[in-house]
Amino acid sequence: MLDGFCEAFARFLGNGRRDALAPYLDDGAEPAFLDVYRNGFVKTCTDVLHASYPSVAQLVGEDCFKSLARRYVDTHPPHSASLAEYGEAFAEVIEETRELHGLAYLGCIARLDRAWTEVYFAAETPHGEGAASHALAALDEDAIAGARGRLAGSAHLLSLEFSVLDAWAQLRSGELRTSTSIAHEPLVALLWRRDEEILFRALGAPEHAFVAGIAAGKTFSEAALEALERDPDFDVSTAFASLLAQYIVTVDSNRAHAGPHGGLP
Repeated sequence: MLDGFCEAFARFLGNGRRDALAPYLDDGAEPAFLDVYRNGFVKTCTDVLHASYPSVAQLVGEDCFKSLARRYVDTHPPHSASLAEYGEAFAEVIEETRELHGLAYLGCIARLDRAWTEVYFAAETPHGEGAASHALAALDEDAIAGARGRLAGSAHLLSLEFSVLDAWAQLRSGELRTSTSIAHEPLVALLWRRDEEILFRALGAPEHAFVAGIAAGKTFSEAALEALERDPDFDVSTAFASLLAQYIVTVDSNRAHAGPHGGLP
């Protein structure tokens, strides 16, 4: 009996339909009293979304954000008692409900907000800071070229349809300048955590190819060649050193093998 009531009440909170609770109400009870629980549930979920997507909220205003959040809660109720990761598909719902906000690029702003949250709460990279440099120090030049790495757990590579990074950064800092332009041009953003600070920047085509290659499990030499295909003048060594220094890339020295290129190109 109790299990059935709990399941029915959870469904009611998720979809707002009272019919599943009818068998558990006293005869003559007015089911409208249940709305106070539903409204409290929606408010809690909305507050979580607001905390996770502050740039979206600032851009569209409170009333519009509440409408977007209500649509999300109605279609994507939480499936866990913990709301720490709630809102994963909010950007998709924003893109599907453009009639509520009229901003073609709003989904990109939401994706950056989500990436910020995921980077902030990501687990620390195993073995501590500097592990990548220490791993490379034990390898010769050929082995470095043949080694493989991965993005650190606290780094996130994000492809966007609109070039919204500058606008998003301004929203995160508190105010969007009216002079800021948003072009319908693809942009790749890299976000990562250094100590307790979230850093971010746009990547050009060769650096994106290099980082994406590493993230996909290619050897450093293979990833470098993909970058050089996009720009023969790309400075692989400088880019690689920067990725290591910022703890964006980690090295798996256990998978290193002699590469055919005698070091990085």
